[in-house]
Amino acid sequence: MSAIEDLIAKILTQRKDLTREQIENLIEEKKHEAQDLLSEEGAARLVAEELLVEMEPVGVPTMMIRDVVAGLNDVSLTGKVVATEPPKQFLRQNGSTGRVTKILLADETGKIGCVVWDEKVDLILKEGDITGKTITIRHGYTRAGLGGEVELNAGERGEIVITSETAIPETVATTLIADINEPVIELNLLGVIHSTPRFYEFDRDGQKGTVLRTVLADSTGSIPLVAWNERAEELRYLKRGHVLRIQGGRLRRHSSGRLEIHLETRARATLLEVTPESLKLPEVRFCKISELKPSLPTVNLIGRIVGIGDPQQVQRKSGETVGIARMLVADETGMISVSLWDDKAELALKLKVGDTIRIEDAAPTLRLGQVSLNMGRTASIQKVEGEQEVVSQVKINKISEALSSSELTAIEGEITETPETREVTTARGEKIQVTSTRIRDDTGHARVSFWRAQASEAGRLQSGWRIRVYGLWPRTGLAGETEFSTVQASRLEVVARTRADRPRPEEFRQFISLKENEQVWARAIILDAGENAALTCTCLRCEEPVVPSDGHFVCRIHGSLTGANWLLAMRMRLDDGTDTIAAEVRTKDPQSLIGKSVSWAQKEILAKGASTVALPIDATGKLAGMRMEGFGVTRRDPQTGKLVLYTDKVFLRE
Repeated sequence: MSAIEDLIAKILTQRKDLTREQIENLIEEKKHEAQDLLSEEGAARLVAEELLVEMEPVGVPTMMIRDVVAGLNDVSLTGKVVATEPPKQFLRQNGSTGRVTKILLADETGKIGCVVWDEKVDLILKEGDITGKTITIRHGYTRAGLGGEVELNAGERGEIVITSETAIPETVATTLIADINEPVIELNLLGVIHSTPRFYEFDRDGQKGTVLRTVLADSTGSIPLVAWNERAEELRYLKRGHVLRIQGGRLRRHSSGRLEIHLETRARATLLEVTPESLKLPEVRFCKISELKPSLPTVNLIGRIVGIGDPQQVQRKSGETVGIARMLVADETGMISVSLWDDKAELALKLKVGDTIRIEDAAPTLRLGQVSLNMGRTASIQKVEGEQEVVSQVKINKISEALSSSELTAIEGEITETPETREVTTARGEKIQVTSTRIRDDTGHARVSFWRAQASEAGRLQSGWRIRVYGLWPRTGLAGETEFSTVQASRLEVVARTRADRPRPEEFRQFISLKENEQVWARAIILDAGENAALTCTCLRCEEPVVPSDGHFVCRIHGSLTGANWLLAMRMRLDDGTDTIAAEVRTKDPQSLIGKSVSWAQKEILAKGASTVALPIDATGKLAGMRMEGFGVTRRDPQTGKLVLYTDKVFLRE
């Protein structure tokens, strides 16, 4: 006899007032009420219960969570509760009010969300906190949730039996961070908060919400932790060093490609007052730059700043305007670009080239084919001083070695070609300056292009000078030769100017024979001088203009200075007997031309708060009629079409 026939026979035995046909009709009505979610046997048992027919309990076979799929109409399984949600009320289409709550169940094969409906919610509430208890769900059904995951439902015909209060074994509940990998969706973690949490509000499509970001770590690694709305509110007073147990965390991949743990409505996070013996506290490990990979979740490193860019404002896709600054950080193994976002962008104004810094919880990303670091909301950066400041010498690469890696590099070499500046238009329609030249070392030669802010500085370079450039991107050019391009925050240093102070007599050129872009020694009489003459106070290290502040000078890159250089710029008209030519003079030895100390200029600059002061006519007028010798490069004035001699080395002769 089948199970259904046995059930009908038992009902007929105890309810002799009913016919078989009536019982079968009652079973069909029960199935219809359940919208065919009940099996025939399940409907028969419900009919028997309503008719007060005593039935022997029947053991219900249970499934393992890994075997559950969507679309099942009669599912029973047993698991431990790892997280719960507060119950909610909702309004049905017929006007009645329903209630629902969610719990997260786990067994040794996986986890599944269980939706509990209506009167079954009372059973859950009556038990209080059921986290850690073992529950058996009988006669449930499965559906695909909003996120595509399978959910178990305990509805009208479902049964919930709480069988124990045993806490979830840690061996089942906890995953080591190093073992986290896709395709797992939800997991339990135990770790320590590794970075200062950042709590902030947002407005997305008119919906306001809150989010908290931090980093969770254990002895095997670290991973970004993101809590949303209710979970963010619960954790808003979380601090670095707190120990946190997470149940039902959701694994997601950020747009940058790194994995993150998200705490949403049904997740649970518990702050532990006592550190469990099973949790081995993480040791802060500092990577070398050559070890960084975009697949790493977060990293720490110590390095030296070799270049800093100015802070800028950019607009995110959301329309939010945020600050960003980039700097170059290097150690003995390599160099990397670091992006400072939001409030950290202002740090670019407080740090300077040469500072040793400690970076923690930065996110490696792949940008333009190179690994770079993002200093987001949860990352930290601080200047290192004292004994920890020691960082090995920054590596300077040879030209022949540069193409073996696509990473940023530092190169030192001698300029072999007069720099040429041109204007180009980017894909966005922006017009920018780029200066190109060639350099060589003992292993080869290469073309170097200086973009944007570096273009004007590179335009003053001269053939024969030895330079060092930090932050060059190597690539192979169309002709197969090595090419380098600067990036934001690249830095140029002039190592040596390799020209003799005085040329041989045959090296002087006549003005009438000069051509464009020639490096020449000239000997002439000064017809007049002093047009637009000015003194500028510059940094001893980078030669950039400095700004007076509180009675001393401050360099944007190197900070407060104990001393400074003076740069004299003026325009002269020269005659060598064959022709006349205009000369743009820039010299760091102004006293040799104006014949007196420039201490008066320092006082005036400090008083006015400007880095430049104009020279009075009596300081330069006496130069008219004097003989001079100078070394420079000829360039054509785009307005007049005439040649101009640009020189930074001028000598007055008797």
